[in-house]
Amino acid sequence: HSNQADRPFAALVGYVLPHCPFVAPAELFDYYYDRVPIPEIEPHQPPTVQRYRAHRRILEPPLPAERIRVALASYYALCDYSDQLIGQVLDAVDKNGLSEDTLVIYASDHGEMAGAHGCWWKSCYYEGSAGIPLIMRQPGVIPEGTVSDAVCNLMDLGPTMIDVAGAQPLPNIDGRSMKSLLDGRPNEDWVDETFSELVDFQSGG
Repeated sequence: HSNQADRPFAALVGYVLPHCPFVAPAELFDYYYDRVPIPEIEPHQPPTVQRYRAHRRILEPPLPAERIRVALASYYALCDYSDQLIGQVLDAVDKNGLSEDTLVIYASDHGEMAGAHGCWWKSCYYEGSAGIPLIMRQPGVIPEGTVSDAVCNLMDLGPTMIDVAGAQPLPNIDGRSMKSLLDGRPNEDWVDETFSELVDFQSGG
């Protein structure tokens, strides 16, 4: 219907990757195998980090270097493979002439320690776990290569998409629209704060 043509659309593409188990395409695994850096583990770690590693049975004995290399090569390969899959979506947006009118957002629900500090998976407050990628693309609106140091949260995505679509903001929400940040200009009213929540495990509990 012609009256539907001007309505904004929303599409969600959910990828499991990169995620455990780290099983990657062989050619990508082979490419990264000799290229991944093996993280060094500091000799004195906070008790919380030691407990984290002990609970996951990667404190004593530590993981062999070869196992770390295999895991990292697989993880990097999965990141590469995910990038290729996302590229297919962007190509489809471009080929359908939707690039300039479509805000594309890439985000994740959590990070991956990938061996940093001797930790794997998530569930800690190191940046590798608590920090996530947030990449946005809209040619003609967001300058290419722009990097913002504004502190934000996943809760801000909903208000941002609603704002970009020109809809009325939702009432009683904690998130903030990032629309004013997308053009790379500083926003003096933006508050650089966020929060992260973790239910920690207790040994024997």
